[in-house]
Amino acid sequence: MKSTWCVVTSVHSSYIIAPICFCVNNNVETKNVFIDAGAHLGKAFTGFKRLDKFNLNRCDYILIEANKECINTLKSIANGGQEITILNKALFTQDSMIQLYGENVHSLTNPSEGLSLIQDHNTMYWPASPLTSVESIDASRFLVELSKKYENIYLKLDIEAAEYDVLEKIIHDGSYMHIKELWIEWHDRYMLPELRHHYIERQTKIEAFFSAHKIPINSWN
Repeated sequence: MKSTWCVVTSVHSSYIIAPICFCVNNNVETKNVFIDAGAHLGKAFTGFKRLDKFNLNRCDYILIEANKECINTLKSIANGGQEITILNKALFTQDSMIQLYGENVHSLTNPSEGLSLIQDHNTMYWPASPLTSVESIDASRFLVELSKKYENIYLKLDIEAAEYDVLEKIIHDGSYMHIKELWIEWHDRYMLPELRHHYIERQTKIEAFFSAHKIPINSWN
């Protein structure tokens, strides 16, 4: 079945949904969904869909990417007959408009730049500057809504240092329980040395929590 695309405009910003529904085809709905938060140029999507349990007959995909310069690339690699969802938003701790930080205005037109919601990110290399705003999705609400449709939710986070806030929030409010398995890129190494210990401590506590609750947490980079 050929993929279809539409643009939906909210009161805050525009985002692309592709296709309109979450199912792999019009007749069969899957019980699994893979959320690729920080989808960037589609490396995770391209890799994970080759794995047996994440193939496109068994798993739906939601690709979330804050950098609008990456969206056309994501559309091009996803346009192979399968149906997935692409959101030009940021996964975070609330539904709102939120500041994106980067090196300078040129970062906004460079899809390789790691734009971040967190001002501490990339301070090892440059002082972060506020560049633009992006619409954010409350991760907790998103997980709860998806759990009504899917039995198994797989989550990959490569969200440029926002992973600490997101994971601490879903632990605090209990929405973590809807996650089957996690893949995370931690970003402490991109921060000034005097900031790293704080983020490493947070990472250690988060990993211990998921381990204690028997939810696999894997490194992604």
